[in-house]
Amino acid sequence: MNNVGYDGTKCCSGDCFLIAINGQETVVKIETLLSLNCGDDLWKLLGKGYLYSFHQDEHGQISLNYWTGFTKVEKFLGNEVTFFPSENILRKVLLYDFGNGLLTVVDYLRPWNQALYVPIVPVYPEKGDMLLVQGGGPSDVWYGHVQDIDFRNKSVDVYFFIESRRCPNVFVRESRHRGARNTVSWRSVIGVADGHWSGPGMWTKDL
Repeated sequence: MNNVGYDGTKCCSGDCFLIAINGQETVVKIETLLSLNCGDDLWKLLGKGYLYSFHQDEHGQISLNYWTGFTKVEKFLGNEVTFFPSENILRKVLLYDFGNGLLTVVDYLRPWNQALYVPIVPVYPEKGDMLLVQGGGPSDVWYGHVQDIDFRNKSVDVYFFIESRRCPNVFVRESRHRGARNTVSWRSVIGVADGHWSGPGMWTKDL
């Protein structure tokens, strides 16, 4: 019957899902789905399955992967059967063997606003670009004006610019001495800054 389809997420026996229990997300492995007759031609669709326990760190917090935010669960299922209404099913997940008796919960259908970090798209700098260069800390970002590009070593030569003390959002050369030119690896470049030249040696950031 080629004309039969569905609108939603397909649930099969053995699939793993995040479900809501008392307002908390929990990982369950579905054993089967049941149609329950509640009388007066009212039917309720229930899921039957077994829960995975979230792994906790030494501080009692659920373990999270630093970059993805994916949680970890204990590898072995609990023995207690759980029943839940089908509307409590949130989204499908994949479980990946992490080792040490743990599984990583690959939550590939989660909303983007739940990600811990904004994905960074690699930048291929061009001569004349004003680059955003990652410094030592997460909030430490430098402005580097590209002078030359080394494609073999994947690096750029830049002059660093700093914000003027007199004019906010206006950037000037940090230093003009002979050793002011710096070599930066492409891996440290996190983006191209938005702005324009407003005068000789003066670059203004677009707001």
